[in-house]
Amino acid sequence: MSTSSSQIPSWILSCLEQYGNCACGYKITKKLGKDGLIETLNKLGYPCELEIIGDNKESDELPEDGTYILTLLKRSHKEEDENE
Repeated sequence: MSTSSSQIPSWILSCLEQYGNCACGYKITKKLGKDGLIETLNKLGYPCELEIIGDNKESDELPEDGTYILTLLKRSHKEEDENE
């Protein structure tokens, strides 16, 4: 069984490092769950908040056609170490 951290694509971490945010998409959010995604990123040194933008006509908590935006709350430990 793979761990949640191995389920986070490297491009998401790269976007968070480079831009401070990332449109991660429905599939990864559905796969890990909102809390699981945020918790895993936090453990990896990327504390984030998740904003879901979409027309929530259905009772679904995660609309398939929504936009899923991760925003970094603070810089990762890696970046802080590199800048010292």
